[in-house]
Amino acid sequence: MIDRVPYTFTLVSAVYDVDRYLDEFFASLVAQTYGFDRIEVILVDDGSTDDSLARCRAFADAHANVRVIAQRNAGQGAARNAGLAVASGEWLTFVDPDDVLDERYFAAIDGLMAASTAEAPTMFGGHTIMWNEETGVRSDTHPTAFRFHDGDVVVDLDERPNFISGQAPLAFVRTAIVREQGISFDDRLRTRFEDGKFVSDYLLAAGRAVLGLAADARYYYRRRADGSSTLQLARSDVRTYESVAVYGYLPLIERAVERHGAVPMWLQTLIVYDLLWLMLVDERDSAASATVPASVLATFSSDVERVIAALDREAILGFDLMRFPLFLRFSLAQRIGADSGRLPVSVDGIDDARGLVRVRFAFTGERPRVAFSHDGAPIEPRYEGAIVRRIFGRTGVSEYLAWVASDRTVAITIDGEPAPVVAAPAQSTHDVLDADLIDGVRSELAKASPPLFRPRVGALRLLRSVAGHTLRGLRHRGLKWALADLAVAAELRLPGNRRKYLDAWAVMDREWDANDSGEELYRWIRANHPEVNAWFVLSADSPDWQRLSADGFSLVAYGSRQYRVLMLLASELVSSHADAPIVNPFRRRYGREPWRFTFLQHGVIKGDLSGWLNSKPIDTFVTSTPDEYAYLSGAGPYTFTEHEVRLTGLPRFDALSRKADARSGPPLDIVVAPTWRKSLSTGLAVRSQRHARTDGFMESEFARTWKAFITSPALRELAESRGLRIVFMPHPNLQQYLDEFDLPADIHIARYGDDDVQEIVAGAAVLVTDYSSIAFNLAYLERPAVYLQFDREQYWAEHTERPGYFDYETHGFGPVTDDAAQAIDALASVLDGEAPEYAERARRTFPVRDGRNSERVYNAIVSAGTRIPADELVVAAEPDRWEPPTR
Repeated sequence: MIDRVPYTFTLVSAVYDVDRYLDEFFASLVAQTYGFDRIEVILVDDGSTDDSLARCRAFADAHANVRVIAQRNAGQGAARNAGLAVASGEWLTFVDPDDVLDERYFAAIDGLMAASTAEAPTMFGGHTIMWNEETGVRSDTHPTAFRFHDGDVVVDLDERPNFISGQAPLAFVRTAIVREQGISFDDRLRTRFEDGKFVSDYLLAAGRAVLGLAADARYYYRRRADGSSTLQLARSDVRTYESVAVYGYLPLIERAVERHGAVPMWLQTLIVYDLLWLMLVDERDSAASATVPASVLATFSSDVERVIAALDREAILGFDLMRFPLFLRFSLAQRIGADSGRLPVSVDGIDDARGLVRVRFAFTGERPRVAFSHDGAPIEPRYEGAIVRRIFGRTGVSEYLAWVASDRTVAITIDGEPAPVVAAPAQSTHDVLDADLIDGVRSELAKASPPLFRPRVGALRLLRSVAGHTLRGLRHRGLKWALADLAVAAELRLPGNRRKYLDAWAVMDREWDANDSGEELYRWIRANHPEVNAWFVLSADSPDWQRLSADGFSLVAYGSRQYRVLMLLASELVSSHADAPIVNPFRRRYGREPWRFTFLQHGVIKGDLSGWLNSKPIDTFVTSTPDEYAYLSGAGPYTFTEHEVRLTGLPRFDALSRKADARSGPPLDIVVAPTWRKSLSTGLAVRSQRHARTDGFMESEFARTWKAFITSPALRELAESRGLRIVFMPHPNLQQYLDEFDLPADIHIARYGDDDVQEIVAGAAVLVTDYSSIAFNLAYLERPAVYLQFDREQYWAEHTERPGYFDYETHGFGPVTDDAAQAIDALASVLDGEAPEYAERARRTFPVRDGRNSERVYNAIVSAGTRIPADELVVAAEPDRWEPPTR
């Protein structure tokens, strides 16, 4: 009898409801050039409810090296523990079954093991490649990608702590150490840091934290389109905040001190990394604050304070595993706002058009007193504001912002003490804000705009740029890419293109449709300022193209060569939307674009969208109501001040008023317009922002409630008794389910993209919605709304928008109801005029309806590019009001 050769590698995979991914996973295992039959594979089914177990057993039947274990659902950690208990390989790894391995994965690890003799690693690791399931794109963009810039590497983590990785699926650990030290996955950490705890326990037990990384061991991490992976869901799971500090961070800190007398820097780095991620997603979209009970967050914050007490401050402020914002690291170092303090003042923005420079600093605790002076005389910032960033249910950190004159030396004091100024990113410190500092910042900012794509640069600088850019292109992207960039640079310098597009205004709504504020503003500019070289951008295959062409619009096709030339020569970009295809159309291939961006908005902002908008390069931010203006420009979650935010009104409202006035009779429609729910979505279709159909949609509370309302006999009776028509205007994502609603034939269907939404609103006597900002459109016409909000808790937990200044009960334009029956009763009440307070709310919200919104927007755009007189630069600007002052 021949003894079987022992396995070098055992792959343990915890399987739960992933049958749709298993074919790809199994295929990647069989394709291993190392030899699939040389790898022990243990598949542990954790009580799957789909066909995962059957697929695993079929795979095992075909391969002698594969073993299947079935257990009741106990969690990923318990499943992995069941596998490692029976593993026979020298090295263990824990690949997830929804991911895929490169065919050289095990061969690359084996090769590095064979080559690592002098400094034998105690752990090996693979190379994470991000895999966007929705787009199919695989990219080397994981935060730890820097570790592989020089290929394979062996590092002592005590010397290079930022090379630590807490990903068990990519780790290879010695089976003997795991068993001898009793190391296992802690199933109390079912949502987060389970891997980090296991890896850290192992490295602490191994004695030496030496890591070998194989660059060619590519692990394709699938980012699921439906957001259903454990990691994607963990950030809003209450169990994360109940367990991660108590069972993860704190026990590791105690164990490290017991064994080594101190917490190794690599472990501090790993804990800080995990905490900063949790802080980032909560600050950005309230992942925890909107769903986790306040009492749990308070306890978690207290636990985190204990963790921070055991960490070196430099491990937090100097954290360099990935680029987290400095304000976030500062907040963590300050125990998430529990300690008072501030960072140095820095300069991070220059507005040469108006003669201003922006200074800012982060602080915790009470807002400091800030004063400015020139030659000993006090001066005022032209604009100032504050960002208040809430983390885990409390103010974690704030930032002070001020735009001050750039044409003179400015001294700053904070709480009566001189405050030096740091010029980012060089970090040189100056006693005052002076020309040398500003010139240095301007020079650094200019590096984001290659001279090759700036048509006004001099010949010598252009030649140097051509040479440098070509060499970099050849080195990193190849000859074709380099030649294409040179062709673009040449196009920008053609006399015909310069005459046509230099300093032009590019105006648009979305790339594939119009009929919003962009179109309305363009019409006004063409009629009132024909001297402005304005072009309207739209996809050539848009249904609106022919209509606008017939109206004499100067059109440029989105995505065309002419569009590229326009966008690299224009001085202004004006749009009602701020999505990436509009504000970052070339993904910074040509550097920072030369235009100022005016965000016209698609509606009225009523809540906190700062997680989406704060990163947008908005120079002029159009608002429509005094409350919206104050919310966006004042102390709060947004990064904008009165420097960007203007109170003008939407150009679209001018058109809406005209269409309403042009109607011959009274409004006769009950318009029903529900919004959408993120939890009902699947992946986005390309260029549509619409989602594929979801099985079981009509069983959802959302579908059942709206179907009950729209098909209610009581609603029909109410409409008939008042001579009104019922118009159903579903969200674009809802339109594909209309056939399942079984709507009566007399209900009119209005579709976005096919029908003129403004005409629908102009003909509406009342709107029934849940949260749609369309209610503001009706309020502009002093018409009421009824809010049917049956799922408030779920909506606010999952929606991009977080609660803000607008409260539906106190600010809404109609009654708020909980179910379909209440909504119909409320509808009868507002139609009978029994609630005059809602009309008064509408009048307070829109005190001016003079048809001059486009004029005000135009003036705001012009003023954003106009130098402020020297004597006004040192005086605080008056806030916008109806009528706004010239500024």
